Amino acid sequence: MHVTKIYEKDAGTRLVSDIFDNILVNGDFKFESIELHVRDKAVSFIDDEKAVICLDYNDPFIREMDARGIRILLVHELFRLTFKFDVPKHVEDVIIGREMLRRGYGDELLYLYYNRLLQGGYEGIEGCVRANLPWIIFSKHDKYDSELLKKQAAKICGKKFDCRRLFDVLVDLSQKTIPKAAEEYTKLVK
Repeated sequence: MHVTKIYEKDAGTRLVSDIFDNILVNGDFKFESIELHVRDKAVSFIDDEKAVICLDYNDPFIREMDARGIRILLVHELFRLTFKFDVPKHVEDVIIGREMLRRGYGDELLYLYYNRLLQGGYEGIEGCVRANLPWIIFSKHDKYDSELLKKQAAKICGKKFDCRRLFDVLVDLSQKTIPKAAEEYTKLVK
């Protein structure tokens, strides 16, 4: 595997680089070529057989040099690249989250999602959907964690939006219902 890293060198980005190396050495992620960027925007994509992961250098996990948070951010994005779907990102996040739960990343995901919920910034209908994804992801795996995340999401979402149809589809998401979830999401955010 060919690995390229592009970032300004400081303590936070060096920590990201070290954690990334450790994940690639000890993980089951197989890419012919992968690039890691630490820059002003978080995005992941495949470009001509090359995987590209960009983490936002303003992410609180990076600013606070939270190794646990950085690790799960990187693993989450590697899963996104491995299981790329042509659906809205929020629907894809449910698929990725559930796959990560199946592979034993439950504690790390709870840490990631709970911290994200505490950070806030969930405005509008898309923010409401994003705030509720964690409990939806955990709903079939861990009822206690699901309820904890659901209560926190309810505190955050100031304005109430009618997202029940989307949430119902996402809770029972399967291969067959992925197109329905994408359709419901698109109708909701128009």
